[in-house]
Amino acid sequence: MIVFIKRFKVDLGTVSADKGKSLLRNGIRFWGIGLGQTLTFRSDQLFLGFLSNAYNLGIYAVAVTPASLMQVVSNSIGQVAYREAAAGTMTVQKYKKFLSISLGITLIYGCLIWISAPWLIPFVFGSDYADSVVIVRTLLIAELLLSPYLITVRVLAGYNRPYISSASGILGFVTLAVVLSILVPVHGALGAALGSVVAYGVMLLVVGVGINKTFKRQEVPSHMGGI
Repeated sequence: MIVFIKRFKVDLGTVSADKGKSLLRNGIRFWGIGLGQTLTFRSDQLFLGFLSNAYNLGIYAVAVTPASLMQVVSNSIGQVAYREAAAGTMTVQKYKKFLSISLGITLIYGCLIWISAPWLIPFVFGSDYADSVVIVRTLLIAELLLSPYLITVRVLAGYNRPYISSASGILGFVTLAVVLSILVPVHGALGAALGSVVAYGVMLLVVGVGINKTFKRQEVPSHMGGI
């Protein structure tokens, strides 16, 4: 990128010192969103590697692959929702519409993977990974909880609610670490998957409380329905 910028003389514009400091200061307030989510989404395999054996890590890694694809839709819709909130055009109706679309598509994909997992996993990865089926199905539940979270946390960021947004990710990681420390030594890969369900549930609960308070502050009727 540096070579490209220099070669084609790309104009990056200029930023004043005050605006640069403001950008840095505001960015730091949201650091917990990215850091918390990164730790939460990756630490399950890390803990599993430390607390269990190669077999459990292997079947878990196989299970994560199809389950994690469920995040694509929610991440994409979440970016649009973030812009709506940041621009001040978000409403409860739009928010619920974003949730409904995301959950609908995610649920359809999840049902297809749930039904096809018993033959899909052995077909793609081999019969040695048949034990991944129950792990996949457990992670699908976790991903269903993650779907509304990924949208809601971006809406909160768009509304300039950095602390509740960051807290959700950090609390998710702490919850995951505690639950994995208890379940993985006993239940192996299944314990790691159950840990994700609990952690994502906590994250969704935190942002659910945050979005309700945010809409109330905006003096918008907040009949949040499913969250």
